[in-house]
Amino acid sequence: MEIGKSIYNILAANTNVGNLVGTRIFPNVAPQTTAFPFIIYDVTGVQPNDTKDGVSTLDTNDIMISCYSETYSEASDLADVLSNRPDQIFNLETQFKSWTINDVVGHLYLFDVTALKALEGPKKFTPIANGMDNELSLQECQYRFLGFLTHRALFGRWKKISHTLG
Repeated sequence: MEIGKSIYNILAANTNVGNLVGTRIFPNVAPQTTAFPFIIYDVTGVQPNDTKDGVSTLDTNDIMISCYSETYSEASDLADVLSNRPDQIFNLETQFKSWTINDVVGHLYLFDVTALKALEGPKKFTPIANGMDNELSLQECQYRFLGFLTHRALFGRWKKISHTLG
């Protein structure tokens, strides 16, 4: 697949990525003996854009990039390099219920906050639980909770709070 070669070339050409993983960048699966850290990339979906005149000459590809390491901090450093992308990336649709990346990160953040509040006791947890209206979908409850928190600001908050839970 040409897209796989392009993904590899983009990652391998990035100096920051190269400093962390060298050439340990693999499609689909890494060899069993691969040293940490490394990256695996997968093309998880392809949507052809056929026209009236024929088959697609421009396909949309869904891509997943996974970072593996022996330590959390090393994986986090690698994720920081890979997450240094423009805000528009958060609007990309995922394969999970057609949610955007922003929706998925918002979901993770909401439930990390909920877990921490539950650990603090009923007085802290009850206001969040009461905000979960049974008439609304999970995603609608999440939007109400997040307000205007989106994109990089949301990602930063989630990353910070996930360290607390970890």
